[in-house]
Amino acid sequence: MAVGIRRIIEPPLKEGYYGNAFVKANVAMKAGELSNSPLSSVVKLIKEAKRAAMEKKYVHEQLRDIERSLKVKAMCGGGNGAFMLFTDWRQMGLLDEVDFGYGGSDKSVERD
Repeated sequence: MAVGIRRIIEPPLKEGYYGNAFVKANVAMKAGELSNSPLSSVVKLIKEAKRAAMEKKYVHEQLRDIERSLKVKAMCGGGNGAFMLFTDWRQMGLLDEVDFGYGGSDKSVERD
């Protein structure tokens, strides 16, 4: 899961920053455990993982891991350590059946 951290980053992101600010969070379960658990238990685990991902200690650990990974990639690939990740979740089908009050997604609209 991608958990937004824009509001908890210190120092805050600069005015006009255009981009996402998130860390990853996950819940690991065996398939049998997942299929035999009530939905409410799974939802509780997801909420706990998201709450933990919002803690400053977790965020700082994630950011340190990302920085280390980028440094290694820069050393191996001859890059300068810059990193950009583009995401576009429109095509994943997560929102196809959701109506946010403006008519939901319009599948007749051509997307790039």
